Amino acid sequence: MFTYVALPDEVDTRELITKALALKKSVYVPHLGKSRDRITIYRISNLARDLRRGTFGIRQPKPSPGAKGRVSEMDLMIIPGLGFDHGKGRLGRGLGCFDRLLKDAKDVKKVGLAFREQIVKRVPMTRRDVRVDRVIRG
Repeated sequence: MFTYVALPDEVDTRELITKALALKKSVYVPHLGKSRDRITIYRISNLARDLRRGTFGIRQPKPSPGAKGRVSEMDLMIIPGLGFDHGKGRLGRGLGCFDRLLKDAKDVKKVGLAFREQIVKRVPMTRRDVRVDRVIRG
């Protein structure tokens, strides 16, 4: 499973991560590099020990070659967004990092987590934007 580590304005994922780790599930989280244009995913085994503050103050994993994952191998991806619409469109933060990551997740179930206020009639989408398969209100 892949999930994000929430920023203060996003649906919190700590409980989800903690429960998945307790059930011995493989949990991967994003690492945004210094170039800010690409996300790499890494497996974590401990929420407190394996994360540190990185780009934009986001808590992210310490890069480790042995923990690096591939999006195409995920069974589920929990995706953040500033907004989602009824057509499962997603509005990100404008860097395109998650859209580039999701392009490699063609057969992976993609779920967006949103607060009620983040679900709107329509978000702006381009050809490069990737829709999620489902939006869950957190």
